[in-house]
Amino acid sequence: MKKTNIFKIVMTLVMAFVVTGAFAQVANSTDYNDANAGTPADESYMTVNTTMPFFAWPDANYHTSYDPATDDIRTDGFTWTWAPATGETWTWTTELDYTQAANDNYVEITANTVGTYVLNVKEQVPAAWGGCVDPDGTDITLQVIDEPTINVATADNINACGDQAAASVVLNIVEDVPSSIASYAFTVQETIEEIDASDNVVNTVQAAIDYAPAKFTTGTKLQSSNADFAGAQPNYTFTFTTSELNVSNGNRTRYTYTLLNDATHGIVSGISHKSDYLNSPAITYYTAGDTDDEVVFIVNPTPTTGPIYHIPNDFNL
Repeated sequence: MKKTNIFKIVMTLVMAFVVTGAFAQVANSTDYNDANAGTPADESYMTVNTTMPFFAWPDANYHTSYDPATDDIRTDGFTWTWAPATGETWTWTTELDYTQAANDNYVEITANTVGTYVLNVKEQVPAAWGGCVDPDGTDITLQVIDEPTINVATADNINACGDQAAASVVLNIVEDVPSSIASYAFTVQETIEEIDASDNVVNTVQAAIDYAPAKFTTGTKLQSSNADFAGAQPNYTFTFTTSELNVSNGNRTRYTYTLLNDATHGIVSGISHKSDYLNSPAITYYTAGDTDDEVVFIVNPTPTTGPIYHIPNDFNL
C-alpha cells in the first residue's frame, strides 16, 4: 500500500515530462515528501538510520504505457540491479542496506552510516529478448547526514538591575545541508516568575507557554529566507527577541526561555521529516546536541535607600 501511494504521487508530478518527450528513463526519483513528491534528480539527502523509497523509471521502448499507480512491473520478466556505482567502495549491509522485491524497479534504502554514496541501477530485459543490460544505468548520489541538533548559545544574565529592554537569544542549529534546503521545526517556551533572594519562587507570573517568536511547527518550518536565520552549511543560527524584561511587583523576576527537548518535541528538519516518509504520520523529534536547552534572565529591583540614622544632636544636652 505504501508503495502504491508513492507511485500515485509521483505519477501526478511526472506527467508533464511524459507528454513532452522526456518519458525515456527519467532520472531516479528522490524527494517523496508531501510538499515535493516524486522529483527526478541525481542527488538525495536523507538522515542517518532512516529508510527512504526510490524507484527507477523503466525504459519507454519496452514499457510504452507504464503507469506506476497500476502496473505491477515485477510480472513482466525485467530485472533491475541496484549496486554501488563504478569506483565506489561502500558495501550493502554496512553503509547502506536495501529491500527489493524480486524483479522490482522499487527499493527501500536504509542509511546505516553518515557519508556520500553513489548508487547505480541497471535495467535488464528478459532472456527471451536477448537479456540485454543497460551498460551504464542511472546514478544517484545519496547524501547521508547526521540528525539535526539545536541548542541555546546565549549565556544566562542574572545580574541585571531594574527593568531591561528585550534581549536577543541565539540558537545554534547544526545539519550538513545547503541553506537552500535548510528548514526546521522547534519550540521555545517562556516562563516568568517572581523569586526571593534564594531564587525560590514566590509567585508565578506566567506559567510556561509556547513563545510565538520562537515556535515553528512541522507545517510551518523556519526557512533560510527568514531574516533571523543565518550561517552556512553545516552551522546555522536563529536569533529571537525576548519579552521586555521588567521587574514584577517589586520582586526579583526570572524569565526562562526553554527549548523543548523530548520525544514529542525537539528539532525536526525538512530532511529528517522527509526521511520519515515511510513512517508517516509518525515524526521523529531529535534532541539538542548538548545540555544547553534554556537561557535565564533575572532582573533585580533597584534598591531605594532609606534615611540615615544618627545620634540626636541634643542627646547629651
